[in-house]
Amino acid sequence: GYTGVLQAMAPDRFAAAINQAPMPRRGGGFMPLDWFANKVDVWRSRNATPAHVLRDVFEQATTYAEARYRLCETPMAAPAIFSLVGCRPGELCIIERTETTAHVHDGMRATANAWQAPAWSGRARGAENAGRVRQLSVLPAGSTADFDWLAPPVLNATTRLAAIFRPATGRFLAQGFAGETPATACLAAELSMPQAST
Repeated sequence: GYTGVLQAMAPDRFAAAINQAPMPRRGGGFMPLDWFANKVDVWRSRNATPAHVLRDVFEQATTYAEARYRLCETPMAAPAIFSLVGCRPGELCIIERTETTAHVHDGMRATANAWQAPAWSGRARGAENAGRVRQLSVLPAGSTADFDWLAPPVLNATTRLAAIFRPATGRFLAQGFAGETPATACLAAELSMPQAST
């Protein structure tokens, strides 16, 4: 149900995705207490969740620069990691977010579910984060025409969706997974570009 919210593309504007950020150690470092303390903080927060922030960005932002600004500056109810790509050279970044602070990694980068920002801490989500980042970081620019790069550890027991978005052309490729096994056929499509009003 979150497809189109946790990852999406706005043709001729930008594409973005959310990775789950490390869990803050608000319960003394004991996992069940950390989890509970963080859920209480989200429930008490007056700020939108990262998914709602990203959905709002897709509905409101008209450019990569505006999307980048909103993802960096909008207060959120929980930490998140955003991948953002635009249509022009140089329009790509990873935005690591706490509820009130952003650390941006501009340029060709990859992310998983662990902080890369210096001195940021938390309980990393998922497994083999460093290995997944390393594997994705060696892909040549523009090499993702299909899913030939999707192999362990990027492909793993918790994989549910693989997607490639090209906002400059409106083209995308998506496939559902149940762990390392494809669960859907591969969907390739081209979204129509918005028409300029006259």
